[in-house]
Amino acid sequence: MRPGRAGGRSFLIVVAALVLSACATGPPTFHRAYEQALRFGNEPRRGVVLFLHGCDGLGGSQLFPWQAVWVQHLTKSGFLVVAPDSFADSRPWQSCQAPFPNKEEIYQIRARQAALAVERLRSTYPKSKLLVWGHSEGSG
Repeated sequence: MRPGRAGGRSFLIVVAALVLSACATGPPTFHRAYEQALRFGNEPRRGVVLFLHGCDGLGGSQLFPWQAVWVQHLTKSGFLVVAPDSFADSRPWQSCQAPFPNKEEIYQIRARQAALAVERLRSTYPKSKLLVWGHSEGSG
């Protein structure tokens, strides 16, 4: 066996192991957005509002000022507001600045995150109305 050949074979084995381990983990999951959601209000007396933010996100652990005004209004009106952080799952970070990523990919991720949030909210609050509030990319 030539010296270069053994190195190439080792490389091939390592690559095969990485591919197999990636396959074993399965498709990407979209649960962190819901698990790391910001929640506002206590009881959903009038219902649950699922807030899907825009491409700028939620503004960190605090909301952007305009978001806070709406959330405060909704919670005072008796709604529980749940705002998943779509950036908690793997996706291009900034989707509203150049160079723009593939929006179709972003919307597919957001749709999966929203579907999971709706499923979990329906099971947690089965008797509550569920309303969806989306801003910009979140309304897409």
